[in-house]
Amino acid sequence: MEGPNLKKEWNCSVCGRCVLACPNNAIGFKIGKVNYEPSIDREKCISCKQCEKACLGHLERFDDNAKTKSYICASKDLSVLKDSSSGGIFTELALFVLENKGIVLGASFDHKDKVIKHIAVDNSADLYRCRKSKYVQSDPTLIYEIVRQSSETGRMVLVTGTPCQIAPIKRKYELFTNILCVDLYCHGATNPVVFRDYLNSVGDIEHVDFRTDGAKGNFYFSIHDKNGINSIKWCYDDPFYKSFIYGYNFKENCYDCEFSQNTHISDITIGDWNYGNKEEYSIHPSIVTLNTDAGYKAFDMIKERLKYSEIENVSKIQKYYYSSHRTKKGEWGYNKKLTEEFVNAYFLKNEDSSIISLLESTTKKAQLEEYI
Repeated sequence: MEGPNLKKEWNCSVCGRCVLACPNNAIGFKIGKVNYEPSIDREKCISCKQCEKACLGHLERFDDNAKTKSYICASKDLSVLKDSSSGGIFTELALFVLENKGIVLGASFDHKDKVIKHIAVDNSADLYRCRKSKYVQSDPTLIYEIVRQSSETGRMVLVTGTPCQIAPIKRKYELFTNILCVDLYCHGATNPVVFRDYLNSVGDIEHVDFRTDGAKGNFYFSIHDKNGINSIKWCYDDPFYKSFIYGYNFKENCYDCEFSQNTHISDITIGDWNYGNKEEYSIHPSIVTLNTDAGYKAFDMIKERLKYSEIENVSKIQKYYYSSHRTKKGEWGYNKKLTEEFVNAYFLKNEDSSIISLLESTTKKAQLEEYI
């Protein structure tokens, strides 16, 4: 019997729908030339093709999205704020889950493989590994087994990730009150192999931070080796960061994101708040959007730890947080045409060619009128 035919890396969103649909745990992810793609264990596969159906299917949205409310938020704990990209909401939610003997799933930098991977944390001392933004596609393989176990044991679990990673999990486990699904206002995920190649050009890396504080704010990219900070650059000065800013190094589905214009299929959506009232909260407050009853309940559990106020200007939220990726160009935009050129050039690059030179030359193209 012919086995399933799943998307390859260029078309794969790494959302995990295929993994969640498989009745025999036969699917995981492997890294390809630029991105992750599904990997099928043919010995386990029973050729039911449920994975194919899930991959091509549409995720229905919740009926109760009229209940959605958004808040400007920041932790009252200054130490939490110091170690966060914005208002520390992930940390406060995570601490609540850990205090209730739960487990936290979040993205972390793997210094051995020089990629971003989802890990499981069951104590507050290791929570730092999942804090702060990572603008690179993560390997979500670990998520699915941990969530499945929690659905059987009732152990509380906080699952965090991009909208495309979280939506299938929320849809499958929406009746499980112990599984809290939190996603992001996501600008896109860059290709992990390009990221690894860039770090390899720097040297032996122990840690990276896309949101290091500096004179111009907390959008500095710092690279750390065993002796401490190896380099620190403002986002507009770092070659890799600029591929994120100018939108030519995203995985393909980011350009047609199905979540960018609609309320997310998650309990809570979090992100940076940059549009007024910042000084009342912290240097970098968060926007927190509650999408479900489970999201409201979780927020109620931590709100005493927060300073917050409801965002009543819904049009402002719609304008800045729910817009099409197809039309926004230039800085902090999306350039699918240039992405195809960049990826093709990356494939043709020989071992002696510099990834930094390729990134810099592509950024110069991105600033030309024909690409804006």
